[in-house]
Amino acid sequence: MKKVCLILLVSLVSQLLYGCSAMEGSQTQQLVLDEEPAGEEAAELPEEQGQAELPEEEELPEEQEQAELPEEEEQTGENGVLRALGASSMHFNYKLLQEIKGDSNIFYSPYSLAGALALANAGAEGETAGELERALGIEDFSAFERDYKEYMEREQSEGARLSTANGIWIKDGLKLADDFETGYKAEAEEYFDAEVKTVDFINDLDSVKKDISAWVREKTENFISDYESGAGSTTVMALINAVYFYGEWLDSFAPKDTQEEEFNGIKGKSTVSLMNKYRDHIRYISSNKGIRAVALPYKDDNIEMEIFISSDEDKGGEILDLVKGLSEEELSGLFESLDNVNNSLITRLALPKFELDETFPSLDETLKRIGIEKAYKGRGDFKKIAEEIYISGVNHRARLEVDEEGSRAAAVTEISFEATSMIAEPEEEINFVVNRPFVFFIRDRKANNVLFAGFVRDL
Repeated sequence: MKKVCLILLVSLVSQLLYGCSAMEGSQTQQLVLDEEPAGEEAAELPEEQGQAELPEEEELPEEQEQAELPEEEEQTGENGVLRALGASSMHFNYKLLQEIKGDSNIFYSPYSLAGALALANAGAEGETAGELERALGIEDFSAFERDYKEYMEREQSEGARLSTANGIWIKDGLKLADDFETGYKAEAEEYFDAEVKTVDFINDLDSVKKDISAWVREKTENFISDYESGAGSTTVMALINAVYFYGEWLDSFAPKDTQEEEFNGIKGKSTVSLMNKYRDHIRYISSNKGIRAVALPYKDDNIEMEIFISSDEDKGGEILDLVKGLSEEELSGLFESLDNVNNSLITRLALPKFELDETFPSLDETLKRIGIEKAYKGRGDFKKIAEEIYISGVNHRARLEVDEEGSRAAAVTEISFEATSMIAEPEEEINFVVNRPFVFFIRDRKANNVLFAGFVRDL
């Protein structure tokens, strides 16, 4: 049985890394984020009739949505609605989408990256904290922490479960803040369930890196078994966030219906194994932005894979540009429409079996472009942890397998610190055949929390 595990390791180590390797390989490519805004493209998208068009009047500006949030006691934990966590997830996911460019497959975990950065933010003050919170879309960090804690502790189903773990590795002898025990450490333990370890990065580095790698193997159930920590002899602290997701499809694909067909990638045609369902009832939308989407739930019926393709089969490679061309409100509206639409009768649904294994180096510039700057190179204000420490690097790796039974995924984010002294049935026939580039998200729609995001151009 395939499992879906997501792990995000945040160990603050040598250099902000964020890149992606091609799907089944270990080859590394740089993940560069677009520097040019894609807003005009969305306005030029063709109109299209569909099952659930996105009316513009339903799309509220971010400021208005935030102003209409209920009182604080209703923002978290009320009927399972985690407003602060959901708002942060939507904003941070959108910011990362805008930074992606290139022509390779990409797979990463916004939830893992955000969890790691939030754990760092718990120790930040002043403008450093302000930049981190703006990038993460957090207006009230206390509300976010309460939501995060509740999300970690929520009940799980056997068919689809998500667990989150955090750890902090601190250099032995680092001069910590006077109130470190009652301040940052207590906060990290209370809201992030973080384990705190004291280690010797200088004299026992190999042992520390082995310990971190073993921790990754354990938290990803051996799915990422060969992770090598980026910690070095100048590392003074590493924050680790690991997320594990195991998920079976609510309605699995029959292996007998899987067949070999062509996939029309941007670099040419290839032969893939397409999983098929026929005459199935699935939530489906066709928006006036040239995007079609379906939602495939896992067994807890909240976490699902949402797959976006272009409406024009002849322009399949444009899907990433179409998604990036949406405003933040339009993308949120697309998710909301997909959440609320009734099932449609899909004559044929076809989805490739595929695997992705990606490494993201050089994430520093990406994070700086979305507004995180003062945390770096001697300008960071992490006085709640220790004086004169700063983020020196972020690594991210993610793996995914998708087959007839479900998905298995893992993500590792490692962030390192250094010291200054040294991330309704239709009438017409509907077919949704994913035989061309597509964008997908694994999202907890009840919490509005984007766990994974992927862009597949070629298979």
